[in-house]
Amino acid sequence: MSDSNGLRRAAGDIAHTLDGAGIPSILWGYAALGLVGQVKTSNLYNRYLKPNPLKKDIYFVVPDELVQKVTDILIDN
Repeated sequence: MSDSNGLRRAAGDIAHTLDGAGIPSILWGYAALGLVGQVKTSNLYNRYLKPNPLKKDIYFVVPDELVQKVTDILIDN
């Protein structure tokens, strides 16, 4: 399995787990951009934030009041 397939599978598993628990979430960052196409950013963004498209981090945005619940759910799974 390639790294991108592993990242997609992990992101999908997390999304499925959060959906099953009734937690609204949005996949964010390079994992999300990689699912929809090529990552394109401005020179200003590249200069100051130094994005790394090879990074294997997966970010989900969840409501503030549910962060602890999400943490507990993901640790238990």
